[in-house]
Amino acid sequence: MKHLIQLLLIVIALAIPTQITIGTLYSKNEKLKDEKRFVAFVQSSCQELHVDKNLVYSMMYVESKCKVDAVNRDSSCFGLMQLSLPTAQWILHDSTVTAQRLLTDRYLNARAGILYVRYLSKRFQFDIGLVLTAYNRGPGKVTKMLRAGIDPSNGYKDLVNARLQKIRNSKAQRWKAN
Repeated sequence: MKHLIQLLLIVIALAIPTQITIGTLYSKNEKLKDEKRFVAFVQSSCQELHVDKNLVYSMMYVESKCKVDAVNRDSSCFGLMQLSLPTAQWILHDSTVTAQRLLTDRYLNARAGILYVRYLSKRFQFDIGLVLTAYNRGPGKVTKMLRAGIDPSNGYKDLVNARLQKIRNSKAQRWKAN
């Protein structure tokens, strides 16, 4: 019986989560600080380039479910904003950007995506529907379709707009609660 009680005590001790160490707290604290730095970076980049930050967050969610290391099905688009390597290199004016950097450097990926949204906004006279469709399909394809009298919409703008509406509704809920 004594051995059974000792065994039971060992099993219970193993089932109880270990104490949180100073290293764990530091790690969680650093992650939180990094998240805050990233949010501040996205917000300042959006403000600088006159791009709606909530639109960018919505695009990040639709494109990658906010996963830094996301890769699309055919392995041609990378990171949070799901940029192709040639597009990222072109918009950043940096031919040394690699797919690996787009997957691991969320600051670089976000900056490239925001710059690209700004470029498309100017190119399509700030028509958000066309901007989103061009982001998803490519500006050349959208332009060709428009010239041919074909609606280039493919449902992407609806996905982003639905996510954008969720963000706006959650902000309105928080505002009403205060």
